[in-house]
Amino acid sequence: AARARLEAEFSEHREASAAARRSSVAAIAGLEAELSEQHKAWAAAQRSSVAAISGLEGQLFEQRGASEAAGESAAAARARLEAQLSEQRGASEAAGESAAAARARLE
Repeated sequence: AARARLEAEFSEHREASAAARRSSVAAIAGLEAELSEQHKAWAAAQRSSVAAISGLEGQLFEQRGASEAAGESAAAARARLEAQLSEQRGASEAAGESAAAARARLE
C-alpha cells in the first residue's frame, strides 16, 4: 500500500513537472514571438526614421541650392543695376558737359 501510494505521488509529481515544463516552453515561445514582433516594429521605425532624415537632408540640400542660386541671381541683378547706374551717371555727366559747352558757345 505504501509503495502504491509512493508510486501514485511520484506519478503525480512527474505529471506536474511535465505540465510545468510544457507551460514554461509555451511561455518562452510566446515571449520569443513577442520579442520578434517588437524587433520588427523597431526595425520598421528605424527604416522610417532613416527615410525621413534622408528626405529632410534632400530638402535641405535643395533649399541651400535654391538659396545660393537666389543669392547669385540677386548679386547678378545688383551688378547689372550698378552698371546701369554707372552708365546713367556717365550719360548725365556727358549731358552736363554738353550742356555747359552749348551754354558757353551761346554766351
